[in-house]
Amino acid sequence: MKDGETTLWRRLDLPGHEIASILPEVDGWRLIGVALLVESGRSSRIEYDIWCDAQWKARRCVIRGQVGEQRVSLDVQRSTSGVWSIGGAEMTALNGCDDIDLGFSPATHLSADRYLYESAGGTSRRELQVDAFGCVIDYPGLWHAEATSSLHFP
Repeated sequence: MKDGETTLWRRLDLPGHEIASILPEVDGWRLIGVALLVESGRSSRIEYDIWCDAQWKARRCVIRGQVGEQRVSLDVQRSTSGVWSIGGAEMTALNGCDDIDLGFSPATHLSADRYLYESAGGTSRRELQVDAFGCVIDYPGLWHAEATSSLHFP
């Protein structure tokens, strides 16, 4: 039996919520979620699906939604040899990357215990608190989990 989890987060610095589920797949994991946010004063709805192998290496990420009046859509894939493509066009700048980090989402920061997140060339550091499954429950100043539910599959 493989387990999964659903988490609902509240954004702390701006209006917003996100809900995501981690689901077991035959050969890995699937992360599905939706974020309802305010981006630059515009209401936004972003849905995403991320498929990972059994070692949590990203294989594909599909994003769709709307930011204000603008529709957004993106399809990012990683081949078994590690070559990334966006919309079918090879992106050599992404070679060597193993995961997807959606900057608007706490869901893509999975870890076994604690996670030190660095951005902006190391100028911004945050220690993320995670639950037993590895989902972020506290992302200081940005996100806080309001509820989590374990999922059990035969």
